[in-house]
Amino acid sequence: MYDPDQFDDAFLDYARRALEMAGIETDPALKAVKPVQHSIMHSFSEVPVHYAAARAACPQSRAHWEQAEFFRPALRAAIWDLQFGAIQTYAQFEFLYSRLLGERAIPFLPSLFAAAALSPSLDRAWGRGLVDTIPDLPD
Repeated sequence: MYDPDQFDDAFLDYARRALEMAGIETDPALKAVKPVQHSIMHSFSEVPVHYAAARAACPQSRAHWEQAEFFRPALRAAIWDLQFGAIQTYAQFEFLYSRLLGERAIPFLPSLFAAAALSPSLDRAWGRGLVDTIPDLPD
């Protein structure tokens, strides 16, 4: 997994706030990060509800019907988070979302990230740049 020391303070502050909003205990390293100002809209959003719904619906198997129930709320949350620009790489996304959604979600994170990055609500060039940060997946 990723070490928080490899990320900048702006992302770590964003991650800390997202985890706090979701009611998930943050790593001690995240608690020590200096606050960086982000949009206040994030505080008033419904995104914590989507984190909780995605976490609860995390697939137990690779059955497509379980994935659909998971991706609905997870994609809403991921698009919301990517539009702020605090998450700039797949590594940052995986660091945050493996904590927000739980370890069972890790196999689904590359497709969740790609789907969110290519959403029509994000700038096309920004989204393609985000997708390019996904490492090659093992066969």
